[in-house]
Amino acid sequence: MSFMNKNKEEYDKILQIIDPKDYPEDAEFTKKINNFRYIRRIPYLFLIAMCFYIFQNGKLIPKNHDMLTLLVFVMVGCLLLYMNQKKKFRQEIVTAVFKECRPELGISKYLSFVKKMLGSELVWNVAHYNLGYDLYMSGKIEKAHEILKLMQDSCQTATAMLMAERLKQLIALYYNDYNTAVTCANEAKTIFANCSRSEWNVRIFNDTQKAGGFADSFLSGNYGQVYALYQEKTSSPLDEVLRFYYLYRAAVALNDPENAENYKKYVMDNAGTTWFGKALSEGFVPEAIPADYPAFNMSPEKLSAPKKVDPVRYKYILAGILIGLLLIYLPRVI
Repeated sequence: MSFMNKNKEEYDKILQIIDPKDYPEDAEFTKKINNFRYIRRIPYLFLIAMCFYIFQNGKLIPKNHDMLTLLVFVMVGCLLLYMNQKKKFRQEIVTAVFKECRPELGISKYLSFVKKMLGSELVWNVAHYNLGYDLYMSGKIEKAHEILKLMQDSCQTATAMLMAERLKQLIALYYNDYNTAVTCANEAKTIFANCSRSEWNVRIFNDTQKAGGFADSFLSGNYGQVYALYQEKTSSPLDEVLRFYYLYRAAVALNDPENAENYKKYVMDNAGTTWFGKALSEGFVPEAIPADYPAFNMSPEKLSAPKKVDPVRYKYILAGILIGLLLIYLPRVI
């Protein structure tokens, strides 16, 4: 199966869970994606041209230092432009979700991005996590759970498993399933031992450990522990809403009405379109737990020995090697 067909198959699975009609495309954002698709290819073309120019050893094109310098500068310039565009995409989606607390906008933008990139490499565990996380934050818990099911097959690396554990833990906390939430935190420790210490991985790991501490405090009845866990201010409005929500739950359990009222007011004033504000205004009662809950499970062997490279990238590594060999040996036979 070609990667295009594989991508289409995976996208169709998402469409069985998320109806695009519920998340209309942003025309301006879609236009940016189309431009991005072309820009991301240009550095590779100049890299191939530069390698061919070097390896042909003057047989087809006379060597010229200025020509090589021009190729290098153009390639670097296009690469910087690509990286800048990529950063802007992330910032736009992050702003909608984490700063404006509007996860439905994040779903709309990310769904459009995935749709337009079906002809390119897509790391599906990342797509699944982002969509599942935004669905969870918007209160579509059952749909987030369905997305989590897809991560069972797409998660092969430590980073992917860590994301799945975080989404699984959030869903467990919604259902007040504290045992599963603690298990997720413990499994995240095993996974994190095999993870790179990137900012993304560290953040997700720390979130799982705090949430695991919250769950453990409710299991043990040591509700005051939550105050200590969530005393530090976070860097984004959405994280602050989540932090104050957990503090509110602890204050109620401790029969601390003054703090409970303050925490509740903060959540309701800043929750945006996330489910937390509505939950507190109407009195939170979790939905019935799905029959196939939880949707994600990993064996101890897989958790402790994840793959170093996502298998989806193997074909691109192989293609790079073949192109490199072709560029080296083709000029020799001409």
